[in-house]
Amino acid sequence: HSPLAARLAAETGAPTIAFGPHPPSEPDELDDGSPSDAPIEESLDLAFDPVVRVADGDVAATGPGWTLSAVHTPGHTSNHTCYALTEEAVLFSGDHVMGWSTTVVSPPDGDMAAYIASLRKVAGRDDRTYWPTHGPSIDEPQRYVGTLIDHRLEREREVLDAVRSGLTTIPEIVAVLYADVAAELHKPAARSVLAHLRKLVDDGEVGADRAPLAADPSGCDSSHPRFWAR
Repeated sequence: HSPLAARLAAETGAPTIAFGPHPPSEPDELDDGSPSDAPIEESLDLAFDPVVRVADGDVAATGPGWTLSAVHTPGHTSNHTCYALTEEAVLFSGDHVMGWSTTVVSPPDGDMAAYIASLRKVAGRDDRTYWPTHGPSIDEPQRYVGTLIDHRLEREREVLDAVRSGLTTIPEIVAVLYADVAAELHKPAARSVLAHLRKLVDDGEVGADRAPLAADPSGCDSSHPRFWAR
C-alpha cells in the first residue's frame, strides 16, 4: 500500500515514516515466468524507502493527547508494521490482521513462522480495537487473532500429514488440500503451501532436496522441490 506514498509526501510536505524498504529479492521456487507470477512480484513496492525509519516500539508520530507507536509485524512481508494509537488502545493492523480474511503469506518475502510469531505478538497486547487495511474494524481482537493462529496451525498439520502420506511436491499437496478450490486459485494456494513447508523444514519436521529451497539457478531443472517427512 506504499506506491502512492511518495506522491502524497510531495503534495503535502509530510514525511514518509515506515520500518524500511523491502530487502533484495531471493530465488523464488515457484516462479516459472508465467503471467500468473507477475502480480505477486508487482505487489512488492521495491522502490519504497521511507524518509524516516522506525524500529519496533519507536514513537512514529505524536501530538497533543495522542501517540502513534510502531509495532513490527513481519510475516505478510518482512517489513510490515502495525501502528498503535496508545491513548485509544487502537491498533492499525494493516494487512497483518484483516477484517474479512486471513492475509497472504507468499515467499520469498512472506514468512509463515514470522507471521505466526507476529500474530502471537499482537495477541499479547491490550489493544481493544483493530482498524485493518481491509475489512471492518475488529472488536475482541485477541479472540479474533486466536482464530487466525488456529487456522494456520491446522493448515500446517494438513500439509505435514500430506507429506507423511507420501506426497512429495507442492502441486501434489495442493491438488489434495485444495481439491474443492477452483484451479485458477491453485497458484496462490501453492505459495501458501510453500510458506508452510519452509516453516516445517526449519522446524525439522520435513526434509527437502534443495537448500535453501531455491530453484536451480542454471534453469536446467524445471521440476519442483521434493519433500519428505523426517
